[in-house]
Amino acid sequence: MKIVKKREDEVVNGEVNSFGNDFLGLLVNAYHDSDEKNRFSLEDLLAECKTFYFSGQETVNSLLSWIVLHLAIHGDWQEKARREVI
Repeated sequence: MKIVKKREDEVVNGEVNSFGNDFLGLLVNAYHDSDEKNRFSLEDLLAECKTFYFSGQETVNSLLSWIVLHLAIHGDWQEKARREVI
């Protein structure tokens, strides 16, 4: 909620012209939409943030698990990856 408040304050204080064009900016724009039927409630905004945070976290964890598994199975891939990083 602090991040949303900071975005709102930046617009109100004239530091920036909009809430931004990233995902959070689009959600805050929807929260401030002048059309009543398109407007997000605060609960909607927070629910969307939580959904994207947790869904992204799960996919990253799954991907990293698969990478570690395949590198453990295929030693040649592990060696090639090590050479590329170093």
